[in-house]
Amino acid sequence: MRSPDRARKVRDHLSRTFSSLRNRNFRIFFVGQLVSTTGVWIQRTAEGWLVYELTGSKMLLGTVMAVAFAPMFFFSTIGGATADRYSKRTLLVVIQSALAIPPLMMAVLILTGHIQVWHIMALAAMSGAGMAFEIPTRQAFLIELVGEDDLLNAIALNSTIFNGSRMLGPAIAGYLMATLGIGECYLVNAVSFFALVAGLFMLQLPPHQPQRLTESALRHALGGFKYLRQNSLVAGLLAMTAVVGVFGMAYQVLVPVLAKDIYHLDERGYGILMSANGVGALAGALLVASLPSSVDRRKAVFISILTFVVALFFVSLAGSLWPAAFAMAAAGFGVIFYFATANTLIQSSVTDGIRGRIMGIWTLIFGAMAPAGSLLAGSVAQWLGAQRTIQLSGIACGLSLIGAAIVLRRRIQHARHPRVDERLHVPPRIHCAASARSAAT
Repeated sequence: MRSPDRARKVRDHLSRTFSSLRNRNFRIFFVGQLVSTTGVWIQRTAEGWLVYELTGSKMLLGTVMAVAFAPMFFFSTIGGATADRYSKRTLLVVIQSALAIPPLMMAVLILTGHIQVWHIMALAAMSGAGMAFEIPTRQAFLIELVGEDDLLNAIALNSTIFNGSRMLGPAIAGYLMATLGIGECYLVNAVSFFALVAGLFMLQLPPHQPQRLTESALRHALGGFKYLRQNSLVAGLLAMTAVVGVFGMAYQVLVPVLAKDIYHLDERGYGILMSANGVGALAGALLVASLPSSVDRRKAVFISILTFVVALFFVSLAGSLWPAAFAMAAAGFGVIFYFATANTLIQSSVTDGIRGRIMGIWTLIFGAMAPAGSLLAGSVAQWLGAQRTIQLSGIACGLSLIGAAIVLRRRIQHARHPRVDERLHVPPRIHCAASARSAAT
Protein backbone atom coordinates (compact mmCIF):
# COMPACT_ATOMS: atom_id res chain seq x y z
CA MET A 1 0.00 0.00 0.00
CA ARG A 2 2.91 2.30 0.54
CA SER A 3 3.88 2.37 -3.13
CA PRO A 4 0.41 3.51 -4.40
CA ASP A 5 0.25 6.10 -1.62
CA ARG A 6 3.66 7.41 -2.55
CA ALA A 7 2.72 7.53 -6.25
CA ARG A 8 -0.48 9.42 -5.43
CA LYS A 9 1.46 11.95 -3.34
CA VAL A 10 3.89 12.49 -6.21
CA ARG A 11 1.00 13.01 -8.66
CA ASP A 12 -0.67 15.45 -6.28
CA HIS A 13 2.60 17.34 -5.83
CA LEU A 14 3.19 17.59 -9.58
CA SER A 15 -0.43 18.60 -10.16
CA ARG A 16 -0.09 21.43 -7.63
CA THR A 17 3.27 22.55 -9.01
CA PHE A 18 2.11 22.73 -12.64
CA SER A 19 -1.58 23.48 -12.15
CA SER A 20 -1.57 26.58 -14.40
CA LEU A 21 -0.41 24.50 -17.37
CA ARG A 22 -3.85 22.87 -17.51
CA ASN A 23 -4.98 26.17 -19.01
CA ARG A 24 -4.63 26.27 -22.83
CA ASN A 25 -3.87 29.98 -22.99
CA PHE A 26 -1.17 29.76 -20.36
CA ARG A 27 0.44 26.73 -22.06
CA ILE A 28 0.76 28.63 -25.33
CA PHE A 29 2.08 31.73 -23.57
CA PHE A 30 4.49 29.61 -21.52
CA VAL A 31 6.07 27.94 -24.57
CA GLY A 32 6.34 31.20 -26.51
CA GLN A 33 8.02 32.93 -23.59
CA LEU A 34 10.43 30.03 -23.10
CA VAL A 35 11.66 30.26 -26.70
CA SER A 36 11.90 34.06 -26.64
CA THR A 37 13.63 34.29 -23.26
CA THR A 38 16.12 31.57 -24.19
CA GLY A 39 17.09 33.73 -27.16
CA VAL A 40 17.59 36.69 -24.83
CA TRP A 41 19.95 34.66 -22.62
CA ILE A 42 21.88 33.44 -25.66
CA GLN A 43 22.48 37.08 -26.56
CA ARG A 44 23.22 38.19 -22.99
CA THR A 45 25.85 35.48 -22.57
CA ALA A 46 27.50 36.34 -25.88
CA GLU A 47 27.38 40.06 -25.16
CA GLY A 48 29.40 39.81 -21.95
CA TRP A 49 32.07 37.81 -23.74
CA LEU A 50 32.07 40.21 -26.71
CA VAL A 51 32.52 43.32 -24.55
CA TYR A 52 35.36 41.81 -22.54
CA GLU A 53 37.03 40.49 -25.70
CA LEU A 54 36.83 43.91 -27.41
CA THR A 55 37.93 46.00 -24.44
CA GLY A 56 39.43 43.85 -21.68
CA SER A 57 37.76 46.29 -19.27
CA LYS A 58 35.92 45.07 -16.18
CA MET A 59 34.33 48.49 -15.78
CA LEU A 60 32.86 48.44 -19.29
CA LEU A 61 31.17 45.11 -18.51
CA GLY A 62 29.22 46.90 -15.79
CA THR A 63 28.70 49.98 -17.95
CA VAL A 64 27.06 48.03 -20.79
CA MET A 65 24.66 46.34 -18.40
CA ALA A 66 23.90 49.68 -16.78
CA VAL A 67 23.11 51.23 -20.16
CA ALA A 68 20.81 48.30 -20.99
CA PHE A 69 18.81 48.66 -17.78
CA ALA A 70 18.82 52.45 -17.44
CA PRO A 71 15.78 53.03 -19.74
CA MET A 72 13.67 50.96 -17.35
CA PHE A 73 14.26 53.59 -14.70
CA PHE A 74 12.77 56.30 -16.93
CA PHE A 75 10.01 54.45 -18.80
CA SER A 76 8.75 51.55 -16.67
CA THR A 77 6.18 53.67 -14.79
CA ILE A 78 4.73 54.75 -18.12
CA GLY A 79 4.88 51.13 -19.29
CA GLY A 80 2.88 49.95 -16.27
CA ALA A 81 0.27 52.69 -16.72
CA THR A 82 -0.04 51.77 -20.41
CA ALA A 83 -0.64 48.14 -19.44
CA ASP A 84 -3.53 49.22 -17.17
CA ARG A 85 -5.19 51.17 -20.00
CA TYR A 86 -4.85 49.13 -23.20
CA SER A 87 -5.07 45.54 -24.44
CA LYS A 88 -2.09 43.72 -22.97
CA ARG A 89 -2.03 41.17 -25.78
CA THR A 90 -1.84 43.90 -28.44
CA LEU A 91 0.86 45.71 -26.51
CA LEU A 92 2.93 42.53 -26.19
CA VAL A 93 2.67 41.80 -29.94
CA VAL A 94 3.94 45.29 -30.78
CA ILE A 95 6.70 45.27 -28.15
CA GLN A 96 8.00 41.78 -28.96
CA SER A 97 8.17 42.63 -32.67
CA ALA A 98 10.08 45.84 -31.92
CA LEU A 99 12.50 44.03 -29.61
CA ALA A 100 13.70 41.89 -32.55
CA ILE A 101 15.23 44.94 -34.28
CA PRO A 102 18.28 45.70 -32.02
CA PRO A 103 19.71 42.13 -32.03
CA LEU A 104 19.21 41.93 -35.80
CA MET A 105 21.21 45.14 -36.22
CA MET A 106 23.89 43.81 -33.88
CA ALA A 107 24.15 40.58 -35.89
CA VAL A 108 24.71 42.57 -39.09
CA LEU A 109 27.40 44.75 -37.47
CA ILE A 110 29.26 41.76 -36.02
CA LEU A 111 29.07 39.60 -39.13
CA THR A 112 30.31 42.45 -41.35
CA GLY A 113 33.17 43.29 -38.97
CA HIS A 114 32.00 46.82 -38.12
CA ILE A 115 31.05 46.32 -34.48
CA GLN A 116 32.24 48.89 -31.93
CA VAL A 117 31.50 49.25 -28.22
CA TRP A 118 29.27 52.28 -28.74
CA HIS A 119 27.08 50.19 -31.07
CA ILE A 120 26.59 47.67 -28.27
CA MET A 121 25.63 50.38 -25.80
CA ALA A 122 23.23 52.19 -28.13
CA LEU A 123 21.37 49.04 -29.16
CA ALA A 124 21.34 47.75 -25.57
CA ALA A 125 19.61 51.01 -24.56
CA MET A 126 17.02 50.50 -27.32
CA SER A 127 16.26 47.02 -26.04
CA GLY A 128 16.04 48.33 -22.48
CA ALA A 129 13.44 50.90 -23.51
CA GLY A 130 11.32 48.12 -24.99
CA MET A 131 11.69 45.98 -21.87
CA ALA A 132 10.44 48.90 -19.74
CA PHE A 133 7.05 48.38 -21.41
CA GLU A 134 7.26 44.61 -21.88
CA ILE A 135 7.97 43.49 -18.30
CA PRO A 136 5.07 45.20 -16.46
CA THR A 137 2.68 44.32 -19.30
CA ARG A 138 3.68 40.65 -19.24
CA GLN A 139 3.49 40.43 -15.43
CA ALA A 140 0.03 42.03 -15.31
CA PHE A 141 -1.20 39.85 -18.22
CA LEU A 142 -1.03 36.62 -16.22
CA ILE A 143 -4.31 37.08 -14.37
CA GLU A 144 -6.13 37.46 -17.69
CA LEU A 145 -4.77 34.08 -18.74
CA VAL A 146 -5.40 31.95 -15.64
CA GLY A 147 -7.80 33.80 -13.33
CA GLU A 148 -7.33 34.45 -9.63
CA ASP A 149 -7.29 30.84 -8.43
CA ASP A 150 -4.08 29.94 -10.27
CA LEU A 151 -2.43 33.36 -10.23
CA LEU A 152 0.26 32.61 -7.65
CA ASN A 153 1.16 29.34 -9.36
CA ALA A 154 1.33 31.11 -12.73
CA ILE A 155 3.65 33.77 -11.31
CA ALA A 156 6.01 31.11 -9.97
CA LEU A 157 5.91 29.09 -13.20
CA ASN A 158 6.53 32.30 -15.12
CA SER A 159 9.73 32.61 -13.09
CA THR A 160 10.75 29.10 -14.19
CA ILE A 161 10.65 30.33 -17.80
CA PHE A 162 13.20 33.01 -17.04
CA ASN A 163 15.37 30.61 -15.09
CA GLY A 164 14.98 27.64 -17.40
CA SER A 165 16.19 29.87 -20.21
CA ARG A 166 19.13 30.90 -18.01
CA MET A 167 20.06 27.23 -18.03
CA LEU A 168 19.51 26.59 -21.75
CA GLY A 169 20.58 29.93 -23.20
CA PRO A 170 24.17 30.12 -21.92
CA ALA A 171 24.85 26.48 -22.86
CA ILE A 172 23.57 27.11 -26.40
CA ALA A 173 25.50 30.38 -26.55
CA GLY A 174 28.74 28.69 -25.51
CA TYR A 175 28.32 26.15 -28.30
CA LEU A 176 27.36 28.76 -30.92
CA MET A 177 30.23 31.05 -29.92
CA ALA A 178 32.75 28.21 -30.19
CA THR A 179 31.46 26.74 -33.47
CA LEU A 180 29.85 29.59 -35.43
CA GLY A 181 30.48 32.95 -33.79
CA ILE A 182 29.00 35.69 -31.64
CA GLY A 183 27.01 37.27 -34.48
CA GLU A 184 24.93 34.11 -34.87
CA CYS A 185 23.93 34.36 -31.20
CA TYR A 186 22.35 37.74 -31.84
CA LEU A 187 20.64 36.43 -34.97
CA VAL A 188 19.07 33.56 -33.05
CA ASN A 189 17.71 36.00 -30.47
CA ALA A 190 16.16 38.22 -33.15
CA VAL A 191 14.23 35.25 -34.58
CA SER A 192 13.18 33.93 -31.15
CA PHE A 193 10.95 36.94 -30.38
CA PHE A 194 8.46 35.85 -33.05
CA ALA A 195 7.73 32.58 -31.23
CA LEU A 196 5.90 34.58 -28.57
CA VAL A 197 4.27 36.83 -31.17
CA ALA A 198 2.83 33.73 -32.87
CA GLY A 199 1.62 32.39 -29.53
CA LEU A 200 -0.12 35.66 -28.65
CA PHE A 201 -2.19 35.46 -31.84
CA MET A 202 -3.29 31.93 -30.86
CA LEU A 203 -4.74 32.92 -27.47
CA GLN A 204 -8.51 32.79 -26.95
CA LEU A 205 -9.40 35.84 -24.87
CA PRO A 206 -12.54 37.96 -24.44
CA PRO A 207 -12.54 41.36 -26.19
CA HIS A 208 -10.59 44.02 -24.34
CA GLN A 209 -12.60 46.80 -22.73
CA PRO A 210 -10.45 49.94 -22.62
CA GLN A 211 -10.26 51.78 -19.32
CA ARG A 212 -11.64 55.31 -19.33
CA LEU A 213 -9.72 57.87 -17.33
CA THR A 214 -10.99 61.03 -15.70
CA GLU A 215 -7.50 62.16 -14.75
CA SER A 216 -4.36 63.13 -16.63
CA ALA A 217 -2.09 60.42 -18.00
CA LEU A 218 0.69 61.59 -15.68
CA ARG A 219 -1.46 61.35 -12.54
CA HIS A 220 -2.65 57.93 -13.68
CA ALA A 221 0.94 56.75 -14.15
CA LEU A 222 1.98 58.06 -10.73
CA GLY A 223 -1.01 56.42 -9.01
CA GLY A 224 1.12 53.36 -8.21
CA PHE A 225 3.36 55.42 -5.93
CA LYS A 226 0.34 56.81 -4.11
CA TYR A 227 -0.91 53.26 -3.62
CA LEU A 228 2.37 52.29 -1.93
CA ARG A 229 1.71 54.77 0.86
CA GLN A 230 -1.39 52.70 1.70
CA ASN A 231 0.28 49.28 1.45
CA SER A 232 3.35 49.05 3.66
CA LEU A 233 3.89 45.35 2.85
CA VAL A 234 4.31 45.98 -0.86
CA ALA A 235 6.44 49.06 -0.22
CA GLY A 236 8.71 47.09 2.13
CA LEU A 237 9.10 44.17 -0.26
CA LEU A 238 9.99 46.52 -3.11
CA ALA A 239 12.61 48.17 -0.88
CA MET A 240 14.10 44.76 0.01
CA THR A 241 14.19 43.83 -3.67
CA ALA A 242 16.14 46.99 -4.46
CA VAL A 243 18.75 46.12 -1.81
CA VAL A 244 19.17 42.58 -3.15
CA GLY A 245 19.61 43.88 -6.67
CA VAL A 246 22.11 46.63 -5.96
CA PHE A 247 24.42 44.64 -3.69
CA GLY A 248 23.67 41.04 -4.61
CA MET A 249 23.77 40.87 -8.40
CA ALA A 250 27.40 41.97 -8.85
CA TYR A 251 28.50 38.37 -9.31
CA GLN A 252 26.59 38.08 -12.61
CA VAL A 253 28.38 41.10 -14.07
CA LEU A 254 31.77 39.66 -13.11
CA VAL A 255 31.31 36.08 -14.36
CA PRO A 256 33.33 36.74 -17.56
CA VAL A 257 36.20 38.03 -15.40
CA LEU A 258 36.04 35.02 -13.09
CA ALA A 259 35.87 32.63 -16.03
CA LYS A 260 38.82 34.09 -17.92
CA ASP A 261 41.16 35.48 -15.28
CA ILE A 262 40.48 33.36 -12.17
CA TYR A 263 39.32 29.96 -13.44
CA HIS A 264 41.15 30.18 -16.82
CA LEU A 265 38.17 28.81 -18.78
CA ASP A 266 37.28 29.00 -22.48
CA GLU A 267 33.88 29.83 -23.97
CA ARG A 268 32.43 26.42 -23.10
CA GLY A 269 33.47 26.72 -19.46
CA TYR A 270 31.97 30.18 -19.32
CA GLY A 271 28.73 28.77 -20.70
CA ILE A 272 28.75 26.03 -18.05
CA LEU A 273 29.04 28.60 -15.25
CA MET A 274 26.15 30.66 -16.59
CA SER A 275 24.05 27.53 -17.15
CA ALA A 276 24.73 26.32 -13.61
CA ASN A 277 23.41 29.63 -12.34
CA GLY A 278 20.27 29.02 -14.39
CA VAL A 279 19.87 25.45 -13.10
CA GLY A 280 19.87 26.67 -9.52
CA ALA A 281 17.48 29.49 -10.33
CA LEU A 282 15.10 27.08 -12.07
CA ALA A 283 15.13 24.81 -9.01
CA GLY A 284 14.30 27.79 -6.80
CA ALA A 285 11.39 28.86 -8.98
CA LEU A 286 9.96 25.32 -9.11
CA LEU A 287 10.16 25.05 -5.33
CA VAL A 288 8.16 28.27 -4.99
CA ALA A 289 5.55 26.91 -7.42
CA SER A 290 5.13 23.76 -5.31
CA LEU A 291 4.84 25.50 -1.93
CA PRO A 292 1.47 25.04 -0.20
CA SER A 293 -0.45 28.16 0.72
CA SER A 294 0.16 27.47 4.42
CA VAL A 295 3.94 27.91 4.17
CA ASP A 296 5.52 30.67 6.27
CA ARG A 297 6.70 32.97 3.49
CA ARG A 298 8.50 35.21 5.98
CA LYS A 299 10.83 32.33 6.79
CA ALA A 300 11.07 31.46 3.10
CA VAL A 301 12.29 34.98 2.32
CA PHE A 302 14.89 34.87 5.11
CA ILE A 303 16.19 31.40 4.15
CA SER A 304 16.46 32.38 0.49
CA ILE A 305 18.52 35.48 1.34
CA LEU A 306 20.80 33.52 3.69
CA THR A 307 21.38 30.87 1.00
CA PHE A 308 22.21 33.56 -1.52
CA VAL A 309 24.72 35.35 0.72
CA VAL A 310 26.57 32.13 1.62
CA ALA A 311 26.66 31.12 -2.06
CA LEU A 312 28.25 34.45 -3.02
CA PHE A 313 31.22 33.71 -0.77
CA PHE A 314 31.65 30.28 -2.35
CA VAL A 315 31.51 31.84 -5.83
CA SER A 316 34.36 34.17 -4.89
CA LEU A 317 36.47 31.43 -3.24
CA ALA A 318 36.04 28.56 -5.73
CA GLY A 319 39.28 27.74 -7.51
CA SER A 320 38.12 25.61 -10.44
CA LEU A 321 35.19 24.99 -12.78
CA TRP A 322 32.97 22.52 -10.92
CA PRO A 323 33.13 24.03 -7.43
CA ALA A 324 32.41 27.38 -9.06
CA ALA A 325 29.50 25.87 -11.01
CA PHE A 326 28.03 24.43 -7.80
CA ALA A 327 28.33 27.81 -6.07
CA MET A 328 26.76 29.58 -9.07
CA ALA A 329 23.83 27.13 -8.89
CA ALA A 330 23.35 27.84 -5.19
CA ALA A 331 23.44 31.60 -5.81
CA GLY A 332 20.87 31.28 -8.58
CA PHE A 333 18.64 29.18 -6.31
CA GLY A 334 18.75 31.66 -3.44
CA VAL A 335 18.19 34.86 -5.37
CA ILE A 336 15.38 33.55 -7.58
CA PHE A 337 13.65 31.89 -4.63
CA TYR A 338 13.61 35.35 -3.06
CA PHE A 339 12.48 37.19 -6.21
CA ALA A 340 9.70 34.67 -6.95
CA THR A 341 8.44 34.73 -3.36
CA ALA A 342 8.50 38.53 -3.25
CA ASN A 343 6.72 38.75 -6.61
CA THR A 344 3.92 36.42 -5.53
CA LEU A 345 3.46 38.33 -2.27
CA ILE A 346 3.31 41.65 -4.11
CA GLN A 347 0.89 40.54 -6.83
CA SER A 348 -1.41 38.85 -4.33
CA SER A 349 -1.47 42.00 -2.22
CA VAL A 350 -2.71 44.43 -4.89
CA THR A 351 -5.95 44.87 -6.79
CA ASP A 352 -6.24 44.23 -10.53
CA GLY A 353 -6.68 47.80 -11.65
CA ILE A 354 -3.40 48.89 -10.07
CA ARG A 355 -1.37 45.76 -10.82
CA GLY A 356 0.18 47.06 -14.04
CA ARG A 357 1.41 50.21 -12.30
CA ILE A 358 2.83 48.25 -9.35
CA MET A 359 4.62 45.94 -11.78
CA GLY A 360 5.88 49.10 -13.48
CA ILE A 361 7.43 50.16 -10.18
CA TRP A 362 8.88 46.64 -9.79
CA THR A 363 10.45 47.09 -13.24
CA LEU A 364 11.61 50.59 -12.32
CA ILE A 365 13.42 49.17 -9.30
CA PHE A 366 15.19 46.66 -11.51
CA GLY A 367 16.00 49.48 -13.92
CA ALA A 368 17.52 51.51 -11.09
CA MET A 369 19.27 48.77 -9.16
CA ALA A 370 20.82 46.96 -12.13
CA PRO A 371 22.72 50.00 -13.49
CA ALA A 372 23.75 51.05 -9.97
CA GLY A 373 24.89 47.55 -9.03
CA SER A 374 26.61 46.98 -12.37
CA LEU A 375 28.54 50.25 -12.28
CA LEU A 376 29.45 49.71 -8.63
CA ALA A 377 30.63 46.15 -9.26
CA GLY A 378 32.66 47.11 -12.32
CA SER A 379 34.30 50.06 -10.57
CA VAL A 380 35.15 48.19 -7.37
CA ALA A 381 36.41 45.15 -9.32
CA GLN A 382 38.77 47.39 -11.28
CA TRP A 383 40.24 48.47 -7.94
CA LEU A 384 39.99 45.40 -5.65
CA GLY A 385 39.47 42.54 -8.11
CA ALA A 386 36.43 40.43 -8.91
CA GLN A 387 36.68 38.05 -5.96
CA ARG A 388 36.84 40.68 -3.22
CA THR A 389 34.08 42.66 -4.91
CA ILE A 390 31.73 39.67 -4.72
CA GLN A 391 32.66 39.09 -1.06
CA LEU A 392 31.90 42.71 -0.18
CA SER A 393 28.61 42.45 -2.08
CA GLY A 394 27.62 39.45 0.02
CA ILE A 395 28.44 41.25 3.27
CA ALA A 396 26.49 44.36 2.30
CA CYS A 397 23.54 42.32 1.04
CA GLY A 398 23.37 40.24 4.20
CA LEU A 399 23.59 43.15 6.64
CA SER A 400 21.08 45.28 4.77
CA LEU A 401 18.53 42.54 4.26
CA ILE A 402 18.62 41.29 7.83
CA GLY A 403 17.55 44.75 8.91
CA ALA A 404 14.83 44.91 6.28
CA ALA A 405 13.57 41.41 7.20
CA ILE A 406 13.24 42.44 10.85
CA VAL A 407 11.13 45.44 9.89
CA LEU A 408 8.78 43.25 7.81
CA ARG A 409 8.63 40.18 10.04
CA ARG A 410 5.10 40.83 11.34
CA ARG A 411 3.61 41.89 8.01
CA ILE A 412 4.60 39.38 5.35
CA GLN A 413 2.25 36.59 6.46
CA HIS A 414 -0.70 38.88 7.05
CA ALA A 415 -0.87 40.85 3.80
CA ARG A 416 -4.33 42.21 3.09
CA HIS A 417 -5.66 44.48 0.38
CA PRO A 418 -5.47 48.02 1.72
CA ARG A 419 -8.31 50.44 1.44
CA VAL A 420 -7.64 52.16 -1.87
CA ASP A 421 -8.12 55.88 -2.36
CA GLU A 422 -10.97 56.32 -4.82
CA ARG A 423 -9.01 59.04 -6.58
CA LEU A 424 -6.61 56.38 -7.85
CA HIS A 425 -9.36 55.30 -10.28
CA VAL A 426 -8.76 51.59 -9.74
CA PRO A 427 -11.47 49.64 -11.61
CA PRO A 428 -13.17 46.57 -10.10
CA ARG A 429 -11.30 43.27 -9.92
CA ILE A 430 -11.13 41.50 -13.26
CA HIS A 431 -13.50 38.55 -13.42
CA CYS A 432 -11.61 36.31 -15.78
CA ALA A 433 -11.52 32.98 -13.94
CA ALA A 434 -14.54 31.68 -15.83
CA SER A 435 -13.11 32.62 -19.19
CA ALA A 436 -9.79 31.07 -18.16
CA ARG A 437 -11.51 27.82 -17.25
CA SER A 438 -13.38 27.79 -20.56
CA ALA A 439 -10.04 28.19 -22.37
CA ALA A 440 -8.54 25.21 -20.53
CA THR A 441 -8.46 21.90 -22.28
